[in-house]
Amino acid sequence: MRFQREIVDIWDAQKRLEPWIRPLGTEKVKLTDSIGRYLGENVVATHDFPHFRRSMMDGFAVRSTDTKGASDERPVTLQVIESIPCGAVPTKKLTANTATRIMTGAMMPEGADSVVLIELTEQMEKNGQTYTVVKKETTPNENI
Repeated sequence: MRFQREIVDIWDAQKRLEPWIRPLGTEKVKLTDSIGRYLGENVVATHDFPHFRRSMMDGFAVRSTDTKGASDERPVTLQVIESIPCGAVPTKKLTANTATRIMTGAMMPEGADSVVLIELTEQMEKNGQTYTVVKKETTPNENI
């Protein structure tokens, strides 16, 4: 014992305190009075909000089948047909070898099943058309 104190590890200290701990009851308080408090029960949404599939990242909404085999050595080039900022509704459906520029939180366009991170792509122009070069294969529901 050092300084007349017994040194114990954390697990032993918790065991010693257990007999003195009692769960508190729950109470309803205004949200403004809840700072520093903990929820007494889980809160679960009754429905998805927003009600649509959305991008978790800035990047390109794609059909995962179009990225099959994509890598740094074998990139896949997709035609960019639209750009969807957050809050906008897509107007074009993705078809084979197309992509849509999409921002975090934006609604996924019809036909898209994954999002390629913008950092894993390069952009290029050809004959007045924009393309994205994808350097990573994606899987369905990736980054959605």
